Amino acid sequence: MRQKNAVVLAGSAPQEGLWQFIPQEIGEIKNPQTAIPRIAKDARLTRIIDATVQRIPTTHCLHLGDARQICTLEAESIHLVVTSRPTGP
Repeated sequence: MRQKNAVVLAGSAPQEGLWQFIPQEIGEIKNPQTAIPRIAKDARLTRIIDATVQRIPTTHCLHLGDARQICTLEAESIHLVVTSRPTGP
């Protein structure tokens, strides 16, 4: 069996002050169950959100390799892991 490979994206965004990046056009979100679908269906709002997200300062580090061997990551620093199932004999 071949090694299990994983792509791990470790990143950070400033947790404090993220509210400043929420576009005013979205309006008040009282109920996320109804607000999120409303926002997702509005092409103008999704364009505004896309432009806003590009301005949020973040840092990313990409690790490619055997996920079992990655030991240099800090606890609770992983935001995304993409894996592929083992292939081979």
